[in-house]
Amino acid sequence: MDRVFVIDIGSNSIRLMQADLQEGAVAYCHKQLITARLGEKTPGTSAFTAAAIERGVSAVEELVGRAQSVDKNAPIWAFATSAVRDAENREDLLQQIKERTGVAVQVLSGAEEAEIGAAGALPGQDGGMLDIGGSSTEVVVKRHGKLVLAHSFNIGCVRARNLFPDETDPAIYAWAYDAFCGLKRPKTDVTVAVGGTPTSLAAAVLELREYDPAAVDGCVLEKDALLALREQLLPLAPAQRAQRWCLDARRAEIILYGIAIILAFMDAYHVSQVVVSEADNLEGYLQYKLVQQKSLK
Repeated sequence: MDRVFVIDIGSNSIRLMQADLQEGAVAYCHKQLITARLGEKTPGTSAFTAAAIERGVSAVEELVGRAQSVDKNAPIWAFATSAVRDAENREDLLQQIKERTGVAVQVLSGAEEAEIGAAGALPGQDGGMLDIGGSSTEVVVKRHGKLVLAHSFNIGCVRARNLFPDETDPAIYAWAYDAFCGLKRPKTDVTVAVGGTPTSLAAAVLELREYDPAAVDGCVLEKDALLALREQLLPLAPAQRAQRWCLDARRAEIILYGIAIILAFMDAYHVSQVVVSEADNLEGYLQYKLVQQKSLK
């Protein structure tokens, strides 16, 4: 096996990673995404709307097609996180994906999501990880090569938007801050931040006109810079934000929620800055599956 594809089915976006392997190590990695906004639920329930299911299945179908156009023989491994995990009608989504693409999706538990995220963002190193998603946020701490904390919060940008329609509502920050304060987190020298919120914020802080993964990876986000960026974003409509910065149109709709969550994390745990990483649960899931495949031989 010299090439695999991994699909991450998240609340806001559905992503595809192509990984070319040499002797079990990743020699080439390319990612692409579709913003499907799968996390849209029927009001008062945990069920996906019919429109959200169709968007999600169509996005997976398109990404599977892209993968097969590159290499029709390469395996496609897919996993889903909080939005699917929490949905009362998730089997409808999973069955339609299987029927239309042939791909079976593994639904990760909150603990598995945190561990796999850490495997991707903190390979062979100690430190903390913050993974802000659409429906959940994972907080991880590694010491001496072992996880000493791995927790998944029901906090996310799309979930926040559903709960607080006004993106300027101070209750967003309070909601996230109170949740973080409910969990004691060991201090770390370095905290790595992954997910669409940190990478988008890094691109904005760096004033990138086009998204550049190499520039974003390793970017340090400090609290003062995030506060300044928030003030610039506040008076602008989402379309204006997308035009001003290299933000996806749907990301622009939820970026202030993301800022509120990351600021709440910083304040709750007295973290002055985070280091943005392009490597995340896609890489982590790839490693998990490669180990699994090796054990089956």
